[in-house]
Order: sequence, then structure tokens, then C-alpha cells
Amino acid sequence: MGNRPTKADSYGTSRFWEREHAKHEVVRGGLVTVKLSTMSGISGQLARIGALLLAAVSIGIAGKANAQIQETERYAVTPFGVRVPSQELNLGTEAGDKVRDALGQVFARNRETVPSDQVARAMRDLGLIPPVTRPADLLRLGDAVDANFIVTGEVANWRVVEVPGGKQAQVIMSVQVRTVSGGVPVNGAIVTGRSAPRADDTSVATMLADALVDGAFHATSEMESNILPSATVLNTLDEQVLVNKGARSGFKSGMKVIFMRGRDQVSEGVVTSVDPDSSFVRITRGIKGVQPGDKIQAIVDLPELRGGVFNADGGAKTSTRRSSGGNQGLFSMLILLVILGFLLLGGRAGDNTPIGNVTAESFTPGTSPGVKVSWTLDAFTRGNNEGPYRWQVWRQGVNTNPVATVLAPASSVIDDTVGTYSPANGQSWDDFGGITGGNSCTNGSPPGGGTPTVPALQPGVPMTYSVEMVYRVDPNSLPFPPNTTGSTGTSGTTSTSGTTSTTGTTSTTGTTSTTGTTSTSGTTGTSGTTGTSGGQQYCYFVSVRVPATGQATPLQKANLISPIDPSNDSGSTNFSFQSVRGLDPTIPIEYVVQLSPDVLFGSQSVTVNAFVDTSTATGQTLASGAVNTGSLFPSATTIYWRIGARNVADVPGPVADASGKRYVWSGARRLNR
Repeated sequence: MGNRPTKADSYGTSRFWEREHAKHEVVRGGLVTVKLSTMSGISGQLARIGALLLAAVSIGIAGKANAQIQETERYAVTPFGVRVPSQELNLGTEAGDKVRDALGQVFARNRETVPSDQVARAMRDLGLIPPVTRPADLLRLGDAVDANFIVTGEVANWRVVEVPGGKQAQVIMSVQVRTVSGGVPVNGAIVTGRSAPRADDTSVATMLADALVDGAFHATSEMESNILPSATVLNTLDEQVLVNKGARSGFKSGMKVIFMRGRDQVSEGVVTSVDPDSSFVRITRGIKGVQPGDKIQAIVDLPELRGGVFNADGGAKTSTRRSSGGNQGLFSMLILLVILGFLLLGGRAGDNTPIGNVTAESFTPGTSPGVKVSWTLDAFTRGNNEGPYRWQVWRQGVNTNPVATVLAPASSVIDDTVGTYSPANGQSWDDFGGITGGNSCTNGSPPGGGTPTVPALQPGVPMTYSVEMVYRVDPNSLPFPPNTTGSTGTSGTTSTSGTTSTTGTTSTTGTTSTTGTTSTSGTTGTSGTTGTSGGQQYCYFVSVRVPATGQATPLQKANLISPIDPSNDSGSTNFSFQSVRGLDPTIPIEYVVQLSPDVLFGSQSVTVNAFVDTSTATGQTLASGAVNTGSLFPSATTIYWRIGARNVADVPGPVADASGKRYVWSGARRLNR
């Protein structure tokens, strides 16, 4: 999890079955045996088998060259939140320190924790005050300390009780591990830590510190037992992804996973079928697209704390979590769509998202290279009242805020090198703290967002994008509309005085602290005061992010060199221009010459002499080769010409011009006759 991919693991013997039709066995050294268990439909399987064999052999060869390349995974541990403070000990800081120490004791040589002083310095530089709870802030912090994972948690409750042999401190702790690249919770634990029995004159601080050490040990042990071996993608088959780990490695049907490429999360998925040494995974959320050599890591489904209350045996009361990762937001969104009566989503009932056909296309209409991100409007997005409020576009590698926003009913926006639509240039954006969808009115107005950081778009660097919709609904359309009286919430405020009961050091006062934690739930009742307004017009939510279908590469327009403008048509012309490569030295850029008798380059245009360049640096001269211009447009007295460029790996490619061609076009010059 988090290692830079080596294109393959030295994964030894890998067996997998593709339904009942074929069985493939991949052996060390790339030797492959194929055994057909049934002959029916064999011709339909040959292409798929060939793709599997090619992937297995190429991965095996690449693995020999790269098997020793392994990056150390870095875990940044933050101070924990505290529901019930102690006057004797800073529980949040101590809990984070104890978990960091416990992780360091179990980590192998390819994993390490970020030093606490480095985390503290980064928090100061980012202006973060512990405890850090907002997902966006956690990801910013993880980026700042160059971590793969960020570890956070909470001390939910504590007490001191009488036990045989003296007194004992007990603490309820929850620990959560998130990926920095995607913010997905992938591991965690809820445990009770207990100190050793101590004499009556032992300080509460000493016993609590001992209990935190015990809790950190149990949490770390549980999380380590949850980690499954990292699997490698062998190939993609239709909507399924084949990986080289199965039941023997602990993979199960229904298990949620994330796909990693180096430090970047590229997709999310769910295991659909498992064999002893292989599994098929269905993509549930695509970000960059999955390719052979990517790694997958299982996501641990964790229980949820129920108010931080102790059970009779001293354990924590928990409840089963319905879902984890991005699917919870999707589930909430679906509930809302049902309520609003937009089940068909404009004829796309099978999509399960309110945003369709997201595309990213290179687009340079002026002098600033950019990418046009567009989407379709379906049934949910129609109307001026309920429905979309703002569209927010996210760019690969920028985790803290969107890079471009636009108000509804727009259906596209441009991310360009000058940040025309960037929140950093005055555009508004909304931060929902990583919570998508919902069925209760948490935000009676757009929540807004903090000071954005938007790195400049770099020409010549391929990018992927995703789009989310900030939308609003009438409170009365929700299954849990705001409380019209708010009386429950206001009474909850009086319960906050219960926190004073947590200072006790005996069993009796400890149980009193239990009621104190129950009273903290009363503070959530203060949200009922929002219901007292009774007149709020809308409730605001954000949808899941929907990725664009492929990548897009912003490109400069080519600078033309010869022939000069205007020139006489000699009948055979060699067109020269400057490379538009940009920062990436190896992307395959296709260049073409387009000629037309029409200055607007309409349907009569002719596109010729396409060639692909993979190395010429920006600004260096390229030439098209001779073009027989004398035979083109015999009745025209002027021929217009220009140069088009595109990254051939882009999907669908730059915005199409009037002739239907997808290139970033230079300015035009003339050949006179």
C-alpha cells in the first residue's frame, strides 16, 4: 500500500479461473500453461486469453528489472481528538504519541512514522490547530510531510475504577488510517486500553498514560492483522480487473479495495469473485483508470462508536457501519434522488450518479493553454429552484480544493494556466468536509471554503479531472426536515455541564463521567436551533465526484516559422514550426498540417502529413515534410494553413474544431497564387 509500482511483484505462482471456460496458470519466469475446461465458446475467449498471457509475461519481465525498487511508506500521526478532557493529562497529544510509538515497534523496514516534530512544524506552517478533523486539512498535512498515510483518532472516554489489587484507568480509543492521495479510510480500530492495577495513591496522569500505552498496543495489533498482502493488477477484462491475489491471501467477495499507482490513488473497486490465487474486481469509482502493474489494497470495514459509552465489561459500545469509502455518499445521494422523484436521471437510470458524460479536452482558444471540462445536464439538474447550485472541478494532485468552479446552469468550465475560473482568483467554492449526499439539513446555506491553494496548470503535463455538484433542496423534501421548534436542541446545551463530572478518580465518579459523555450528545441537539428559524429556503449538499473518461494535456499553440505570411504557393511546400512539448519530455505529440480555402477552416479543410514526435524539446524546430499544395483547391486564389498538435494518449483529445478534428491549432498563415 503506497509503494511506487514496479510494474509487477515477484508474485510466484498465480492461478486464476475465468468463469467455467478457461483456466490459466502463470509460473515464475513467464512460462504459461493454458488448460481449457470446456470447448464451447472457445473463439470468443481467444482474445481475452491472449491479453492475459501478454500481461502476465510482460509483468514478469518488468518485475525482474524492478523487483528491488521499493519505496518506504510513511505514516504521519496527528494529535487525537478528546471528547472527555482530563485536567491531569493532555490525552490528545499523549494518545497520538503512544500510537506513533506502537506503530514504530511493529513496522517492517519498508514502513516508518514521520517524526512528531516534523508533523508539529507542518501544522504550524499550515495554520492547523489540533485536533485536525477535517478530511481536507488532514490531506494537506499529509502532503506537507510527504506521507502516504495519515493516522488520526479520538479518545472517546476515560474513567478510573476499583479492581482487585487497587485502581485501574480505562480509556476508549478510536484510530483511523487514511490514504493521503485519496483521503479514503483504509484501516483503523476501536479499543479499550487498561492500565495495570495501581495503588490508591497513584496519580490519575500515571494511570491514564499507562492505559493509553495499552490501548495503542491493541489498536496497532488489530490494524496490523487487518492488512492483507498488496495485490498486483494483471489485466482488465471488460468491466472487471484481474489481480494476482485471492482467497489464500485473505481476499473475499464484497471486499472494498483501492487501486494505487505509486503514491497516487487511481480508482476504487469491490471484489466480485475470488479463486485461491486470484480475484476479479469491479471498478466502482474511477479517477485515472486502472492499468497492469497497479497495486490494490483492501479497505477495512470498521464499527462505529456509540457515544463513547463503556459496556458492563469495560469495553466500548459499537455498532456496525453500513458502508465505507465513497459508497456511503453515493448511497445517500440515491436516497435523495428517490425522494425528489428523479429516479430516471434523464434516461440514464443505470448510472447511479446525477452527473453524466464528464469529459476533459485540451483547449487553447487564446494565449493561455487550458483544459475544458464539461458534463451533461440530466433530469436532476433541471429547474431554477431545487437542483444544482455550483459545479466544482478537481484536478489530479490537488486534494485541498477544486481548481475551477462555475455556477449552475453552466455545463462546462476551463482550467487554464492563468486560473480564470480558479477559487484562487476570486471564484467561490464550498467545502463539505468530505461528506457527500445526506438526508438531513446540516447546511442551511452554502458552507463556503477556506483559502484555496491552486498550483498553476503546467503545459505539456497530462492531467485527469473529476466533477462534483453542489446542489440544494427544499427542507420539506428531506426525510428528516429541520426541527421546527428546536426545543430538543436547546435543552441539550444545558447537558454540557456534565463534562465537569469527568474529573473523578473513583469508580463512582467514573460512572458519572459516562452520563457526561451521554450529555455530550445533547450538544448535537443544538443543531435543532437551526430548525427554529423555520424559514430557511434550501438545504445544501455535494454529490460524489464523477471522473472524466480520460486524460487531457494542455498545450501551447505552435509558433509558425516558415513559410512567412504571406508567401507565394510554389506547388510543393515544407512547413516548419516550433515544438510545443512542455514539461513532460516523453509524451507522444502528433502534429498535422491543415489547409483550407476558408479562413475559418470549415468542412473543405484538408489535414495532411501527420507524424508523432516523442523527444523534441519545447521551442526547437520541426518540419512537416513536403506537401503537394499545387493540387489542392484549384479554384482558390488563397490557401490558409496552420499546424495542429495533440497528445495521442488523450481521450477524447482536444476540443474539436469546425472540421471535426481534435487538435490544438496554431494561428493561420496564407499562401497566395
